[in-house]
Amino acid sequence: METGIIQKIINDEKALIKIENPGDCDLCQGKSYCNIFKSKDNTIEVNYSGKLNIGDHVTININAKKRIISSILIFIIPIILLITFYYIFFYFFKKESLAIIGGIIIFLLYFVIVIIFSRTKKEIKNFRPFVTKI
Repeated sequence: METGIIQKIINDEKALIKIENPGDCDLCQGKSYCNIFKSKDNTIEVNYSGKLNIGDHVTININAKKRIISSILIFIIPIILLITFYYIFFYFFKKESLAIIGGIIIFLLYFVIVIIFSRTKKEIKNFRPFVTKI
């Protein structure tokens, strides 16, 4: 869970929240490599229900099951596709350079499909973080 401040109310279901720098960052061993809070624009779009006002402090969360599914879609499947199609292309073309190019093309095509799908499907809004406490 993260905390943030309401920056903008988009509509009755969505708002933009600026993520606050949590105190836990000072305890993290990876803080020197983390650029999350060095950026000036730490805003995310979240779902909410109820009454929110600009400037409200809120707690946001994302369902653990949806976080795992998102991680699999973004990290695991592309790597599996890259490796699988490398070997498929290598089997058919017998050239490593063509196999690498083919694997990378499938890898990139997967991300294009994910982006198109995420912009066209309304179900994707269920994967957005949501406000749990005001």
